[in-house]
Amino acid sequence: MSKHAVFLVTCTKAKDQRSKIKPVPAKELYLPSNLFATARRLVETTIVCLKNEGIDGEWFIISAKHHLLPPDQPVSYYDKTLLNKSPAYRRKWSEIVAGQLQQWLQRIGWDFGDTEVVILAGRAYSEFLIPLLCSLGLTVYDPFSAITGGGPGAIRQKRITWMGRLLQAVQAGQCRWWQEVKYEACQ
Repeated sequence: MSKHAVFLVTCTKAKDQRSKIKPVPAKELYLPSNLFATARRLVETTIVCLKNEGIDGEWFIISAKHHLLPPDQPVSYYDKTLLNKSPAYRRKWSEIVAGQLQQWLQRIGWDFGDTEVVILAGRAYSEFLIPLLCSLGLTVYDPFSAITGGGPGAIRQKRITWMGRLLQAVQAGQCRWWQEVKYEACQ
């Protein structure tokens, strides 16, 4: 069983309008998005649950502009997405994010073989990132890949509903919800 878990939560188009005037913590910037707000609640609750089991947890936002973004880092409003970027651009972005995560893990001393990464992001953000993280020796989970069907709005709503159900499970003490075989991405 791994000793560490890192959660990567996607940025969203919806952003706090206060950030146009002055920077806000990244974890507040995306709160107008129900998808982000639900993902944040899920990972923060999961990290507390894991801590009670003696497992370290941390989370970051993966941002089209800022790459690997600590949740408390102040950021200003921006309008950038990977959805309309070329595969070459997304590949380069993924290399930067993987490099930043690798440096962070080395700096805090977490063993790569004892660290699981859970990505809560769509394909545009995860497609090239997953193989890079797997090549570092991390165990990577991609639960959103199993949620399909319908247009972007329908998929977003399915993800929100799914995370809401998981939040209830975590609150009941089921901390390692991502460890289903169908979610493992490094196979």
